[in-house]
Amino acid sequence: MAINLTHNSRLYCNNSLLSQALKLLLLKKEIVVTIESTTDTPKTGTSLPAFTHNHFLVYGETTLLEFISEFFPDPRTLPLDPTSRAIHRMLIQTALKDLYPLCDKDHEDLIPTLNESAQALSNHNYFLNNQIYTIDCVLAPVIWRVMSKPGLHPAFITYTHRLRKFFDNKTEEQKVILETNHTEYTQWA
Repeated sequence: MAINLTHNSRLYCNNSLLSQALKLLLLKKEIVVTIESTTDTPKTGTSLPAFTHNHFLVYGETTLLEFISEFFPDPRTLPLDPTSRAIHRMLIQTALKDLYPLCDKDHEDLIPTLNESAQALSNHNYFLNNQIYTIDCVLAPVIWRVMSKPGLHPAFITYTHRLRKFFDNKTEEQKVILETNHTEYTQWA
């Protein structure tokens, strides 16, 4: 059942990959918040996207992802054991620092970089696991950008369809989170 926090939580977002990833993470956690699409930061000296909960402002790539994962612990979005958690956190850092910038450029470099990690999907339904974790929410917007481009490894096509099936099974109340990036979400089809 979705947790409705629209009265005291707000995600300030733009059209960035990280904004999309945060919306997916909230959707995975079944948390409904107020989404405010903006180009202005909520406070001087901060960056977008940003998240407020009970007037506490959080911003910064990994800080946002970790805050939402830890403040709202269920369902889990990181593995239980410390080694697997560390691996997932390193992969998230790699995606944010290496893959996200490639999305803003020509996709020629992005597809081969993604294809190098296709083996992580070979024995799992999702990235290195059989359930959706934060890394999946971070990777999904990257893969949306290249779904129609030639050369993407077939494992990513299958992976994307699994993600779509998972997120399509959410309630309409929860799907409102994706409302501001509807075009990107529908590109999964």
